[in-house]
Amino acid sequence: MTETLPAYELFAIRYAMREARRADHFIGGDPHDAPMAMDYFLWVAKSPEHTFIIDTGFTTRYLLQHLAGRGPNSLALCTLLDRTSRRLVQVPIDFRCFEIPDRFVAGFGLDHKQLYRNLKYIAVIGSGG
Repeated sequence: MTETLPAYELFAIRYAMREARRADHFIGGDPHDAPMAMDYFLWVAKSPEHTFIIDTGFTTRYLLQHLAGRGPNSLALCTLLDRTSRRLVQVPIDFRCFEIPDRFVAGFGLDHKQLYRNLKYIAVIGSGG
Protein backbone atom coordinates (compact mmCIF):
# COMPACT_ATOMS: atom_id res chain seq x y z
CA MET A 1 0.00 0.00 0.00
CA THR A 2 1.39 3.39 -1.00
CA GLU A 3 1.01 6.25 1.44
CA THR A 4 0.13 9.63 -0.06
CA LEU A 5 2.04 12.52 1.47
CA PRO A 6 0.07 15.67 2.29
CA ALA A 7 0.36 18.65 -0.03
CA TYR A 8 1.77 21.88 1.40
CA GLU A 9 1.64 25.44 0.14
CA LEU A 10 5.00 27.20 0.55
CA PHE A 11 5.15 30.93 1.31
CA ALA A 12 8.22 33.19 1.41
CA ILE A 13 7.57 36.26 3.56
CA ARG A 14 10.14 39.06 3.58
CA TYR A 15 10.15 40.53 7.07
CA ALA A 16 13.24 42.76 6.99
CA MET A 17 15.77 44.40 4.71
CA ARG A 18 19.04 46.19 5.41
CA GLU A 19 22.03 47.56 3.55
CA ALA A 20 25.34 45.76 4.00
CA ARG A 21 28.70 45.40 2.24
CA ARG A 22 29.18 42.42 -0.07
CA ALA A 23 32.61 41.64 1.43
CA ASP A 24 31.04 41.08 4.86
CA HIS A 25 29.07 38.05 3.66
CA PHE A 26 31.50 35.98 1.61
CA ILE A 27 34.59 33.95 2.47
CA GLY A 28 37.69 35.89 1.50
CA GLY A 29 35.68 39.04 0.82
CA ASP A 30 34.34 39.93 -2.60
CA PRO A 31 36.37 41.58 -5.39
CA HIS A 32 33.20 43.42 -6.41
CA ASP A 33 32.70 44.89 -2.94
CA ALA A 34 29.83 47.35 -2.97
CA PRO A 35 26.66 48.07 -1.02
CA MET A 36 24.28 45.13 -1.14
CA ALA A 37 20.69 44.90 0.04
CA MET A 38 20.15 42.00 2.43
CA ASP A 39 16.64 40.55 2.53
CA TYR A 40 15.48 38.36 5.40
CA PHE A 41 12.79 35.79 4.69
CA LEU A 42 10.59 33.58 6.78
CA TRP A 43 9.34 30.44 5.04
CA VAL A 44 5.97 28.89 5.87
CA ALA A 45 4.78 25.46 4.73
CA LYS A 46 1.03 25.12 5.25
CA SER A 47 -1.45 22.29 4.89
CA PRO A 48 -5.03 22.08 6.19
CA GLU A 49 -3.77 20.22 9.29
CA HIS A 50 -0.36 21.79 10.01
CA THR A 51 1.70 24.93 9.54
CA PHE A 52 5.49 24.74 9.63
CA ILE A 53 7.71 27.80 10.03
CA ILE A 54 11.12 27.51 8.37
CA ASP A 55 13.42 30.30 9.56
CA THR A 56 17.07 31.27 9.88
CA GLY A 57 16.56 32.17 13.53
CA PHE A 58 16.07 35.93 13.59
CA THR A 59 12.35 35.81 14.28
CA THR A 60 11.84 32.31 15.64
CA ARG A 61 11.34 33.18 19.29
CA TYR A 62 8.94 36.02 18.53
CA LEU A 63 6.86 33.89 16.16
CA LEU A 64 6.68 30.93 18.52
CA GLN A 65 5.41 33.19 21.31
CA HIS A 66 2.99 34.99 18.99
CA LEU A 67 1.58 31.80 17.48
CA ALA A 68 1.35 30.02 20.83
CA GLY A 69 -0.91 32.85 21.98
CA ARG A 70 -3.38 31.92 19.25
CA GLY A 71 -3.93 28.47 20.75
CA PRO A 72 -2.89 26.15 17.88
CA ASN A 73 -3.50 22.41 18.11
CA SER A 74 0.24 21.92 17.79
CA LEU A 75 3.30 24.10 17.32
CA ALA A 76 6.72 22.65 16.52
CA LEU A 77 10.01 23.94 15.14
CA CYS A 78 12.04 22.04 12.54
CA THR A 79 15.37 22.71 10.85
CA LEU A 80 17.43 20.98 8.20
CA LEU A 81 20.72 22.47 9.42
CA ASP A 82 21.17 23.59 13.01
CA ARG A 83 24.18 25.84 13.64
CA THR A 84 23.91 26.14 17.43
CA SER A 85 27.21 28.02 17.77
CA ARG A 86 25.69 31.03 15.95
CA ARG A 87 22.39 31.12 17.83
CA LEU A 88 21.90 34.26 19.87
CA VAL A 89 18.49 33.29 21.27
CA GLN A 90 17.80 29.80 22.53
CA VAL A 91 14.71 28.28 20.93
CA PRO A 92 13.25 24.78 21.30
CA ILE A 93 13.94 22.79 18.14
CA ASP A 94 11.61 19.82 17.91
CA PHE A 95 12.92 18.31 14.66
CA ARG A 96 16.60 18.63 13.68
CA CYS A 97 18.17 16.84 10.74
CA PHE A 98 21.82 17.88 11.20
CA GLU A 99 23.79 19.96 13.66
CA ILE A 100 26.65 21.64 11.81
CA PRO A 101 29.76 23.59 12.86
CA ASP A 102 30.20 27.31 12.21
CA ARG A 103 31.21 26.93 8.55
CA PHE A 104 29.85 28.15 5.24
CA VAL A 105 27.82 25.45 3.50
CA ALA A 106 26.31 25.26 0.04
CA GLY A 107 24.38 22.84 -2.12
CA PHE A 108 20.86 21.42 -2.07
CA GLY A 109 19.42 24.88 -2.73
CA LEU A 110 21.92 26.84 -0.61
CA ASP A 111 24.39 29.01 -2.51
CA HIS A 112 27.67 30.83 -1.95
CA LYS A 113 28.29 33.80 -4.28
CA GLN A 114 25.52 32.43 -6.53
CA LEU A 115 27.47 29.16 -6.94
CA TYR A 116 26.94 25.54 -5.88
CA ARG A 117 23.16 25.85 -5.38
CA ASN A 118 22.47 22.90 -7.69
CA LEU A 119 24.69 20.40 -5.88
CA LYS A 120 22.73 17.32 -4.89
CA TYR A 121 24.40 17.37 -1.48
CA ILE A 122 25.43 19.95 1.14
CA ALA A 123 29.15 20.71 1.32
CA VAL A 124 31.44 22.85 3.48
CA ILE A 125 32.87 25.75 1.46
CA GLY A 126 36.50 26.71 2.08
CA SER A 127 39.04 25.04 4.33
CA GLY A 128 37.54 26.32 7.57
CA GLY A 129 40.94 26.37 9.24
